[in-house]
Amino acid sequence: MFLKHKIVGIVACMLVFSSCTIVTSGFDQNEPLPPSADVPVWEVGDTWVYDSEFWVSSTEITSEGMIFAGGGRYVLEVVDDAGDNYKLKAKVEPVCGKVTWGRFGFISTRLSSYNADIEIQKSDLGVIKHDAWMKAITWLSIGRIKLPIPIQIQTYRNTEFDPAFSILPFPLHDGDSGTYTNSSISEETVTSMFWGLIVTGSDDNINWHLGDVDYTVSYESMDVKAGTYDVFNVAGELFGGDEGHDYYHLYYSEEVGNLVKLEINIDYFSTGETYYYTELELVSTNYSP
Repeated sequence: MFLKHKIVGIVACMLVFSSCTIVTSGFDQNEPLPPSADVPVWEVGDTWVYDSEFWVSSTEITSEGMIFAGGGRYVLEVVDDAGDNYKLKAKVEPVCGKVTWGRFGFISTRLSSYNADIEIQKSDLGVIKHDAWMKAITWLSIGRIKLPIPIQIQTYRNTEFDPAFSILPFPLHDGDSGTYTNSSISEETVTSMFWGLIVTGSDDNINWHLGDVDYTVSYESMDVKAGTYDVFNVAGELFGGDEGHDYYHLYYSEEVGNLVKLEINIDYFSTGETYYYTELELVSTNYSP
């Protein structure tokens, strides 16, 4: 019996070593491994500063459509790293922008601001919850005529993802491709004007679903305001727009543990006209790998 087990053990070892020999013989030890990146580890106080720009039309692209356009200095900071999730705060101060509705316009002042509380799970940086508040004091305009009439506007938006939605499919590898996992989104938006005298919105949740969106990953070098970085470009085409015009690009850098740039452009169906556009570009960070 002992001899039988010994023979089996020897044969097993021979098979293992044979397998290792075959695998090793096909691997060039002088050839560098392809670039890859795993989920970063953040700490309380880690901060990323971006220049932001956005443009969105809330209705069909016509002269009567409502158009939001603006931007500002976007600051993202980790405020809690306990447990399985990170908690972050984001702010844009001041918010520079304009809302156009037909001939009417609302121009933001330096008293306008944007703040958000964000919860992200550590395992894959998937977004769990995003609570945002925008407060604005604007000037009314009719056509090219600016009227000295201040208007107060405040908007609250609660967004929740189930399961958490990760825009970066970690681990990242140069040449990867795949499809995002579906995630359900629940949104609630409430807008008030004139310090609560006029309130619009609904307590009902608006349910959306993310998923079935393809992505590719490529490794490249990129110049942004914060410097030059090697990045993983997670990119793809979105549905409903013209090919090449309905897209997203997420440029992730291991060195900064976050995106150095983001670009999203969404068509209004197949018109070739932009319905939604946003861009973030890194200005500075104190993150250390």
